[in-house]
Amino acid sequence: MFFAHLSVFLPSFSEIKMCKHLYLLPLVAVLSVFIASCGGRKPIVDVEDLYRRDSLESAQDTLQLLEDEEEPPVAVDGLFDDFFFTFVTNQGFQMQRISFPLPCTNGTRARTVNKEDWEKYNKFIFQEHFMVVFEDDDDIDVKNDTAVSRVSVEWIDLQEDSADVYTFRKEETMWMLSTINQTKVEELPNGEFLRFFRHFVCDSVFQVRSIDNPLKVITSEDTEEEQMVKTKHDASDWRYLKEDYPLPKGVLMNIDYGQPSSGVRLKQVLLQSMNDNMFFKFKFHKYRQDWKLIEIEN
Repeated sequence: MFFAHLSVFLPSFSEIKMCKHLYLLPLVAVLSVFIASCGGRKPIVDVEDLYRRDSLESAQDTLQLLEDEEEPPVAVDGLFDDFFFTFVTNQGFQMQRISFPLPCTNGTRARTVNKEDWEKYNKFIFQEHFMVVFEDDDDIDVKNDTAVSRVSVEWIDLQEDSADVYTFRKEETMWMLSTINQTKVEELPNGEFLRFFRHFVCDSVFQVRSIDNPLKVITSEDTEEEQMVKTKHDASDWRYLKEDYPLPKGVLMNIDYGQPSSGVRLKQVLLQSMNDNMFFKFKFHKYRQDWKLIEIEN
C-alpha cells in the first residue's frame, strides 16, 4: 500500500533529468509530509488502560509472593518450636493461626485486636533469635514435649521496663495465638532475674561487675567425638570474650514453655537462633543479692 501511494508522487527519470535539482526540493518536502502522516504519528495513550494493566500486574506479583511461600510441614503442630518457626517465617500461615478478634489486656484495660490492626502488634517479623530461661538441665526437655499445650512468648523491651506476652494454646491439635498481655518485666514468672539480665545486657560496666572470677567457658572441639574443652578466664577477659558470645540487642524474646521458675539461685539462659545455627548457654548464680555469670557453654 505504501509503495502504491508513493508511485503517484514519483516523477519519471526523464522528468528528473530535465528538472534536475529544481524538482527535487518540492519532492523531498512532499515525501516528508507523507511519511510523517503515515508512520510518524504518536499513538494515543489510554491512561485508564495503563492503570488497569498496572493493577493487574501488581495483583499478579502479590499472588506470586503467596505462591512462593513454602507449604507448612505436616508435623507443624507437634513441637511448639516447629510451629513457631513457621509462624514467624510464613505470613499466610501466621494469619491463619491467630484467633481474631484477639484479646489484648494491659492491667485492668482490655480491648481486642482486629485482623486489619495486627500489623501494629506483630513483633515477630525478621526475628532471628530467642532465649529460654530455665533452672535445672532437665527442665529444658520441656521443649521436646508434645504434650505441652500452652506457651508464652515474652517480648521484653530493653529500653523500657515493659513486656508484651503473646500466649499460644493448642486448640484441637492446632497451635493458635490466643491472647496478648502487656505488663511489667517484674510481673513475669522469672521477673526478678529478667530485670537483672536486662541490666546485664545493656550496661557494659555492670557486666564486668557481674562476672564470676574465674569464669568457666566450655566449648566443643570440632572432632568426631565432640569432646568438651573447659577453660577458665579472669573476669577482666570478658571484654574480649563477649565478642564471641553475643548478647541480645534491642529486645529479648523469651519463650516460656511452662518450665519451673521456683526462684532458686541458679538460672540458665539458652540463646538460640531460629535455624539452629547459634547455640549459647549462660549460667548465672545468685550470691546473696547479686547475680553472677559463672559459666558459658557453646
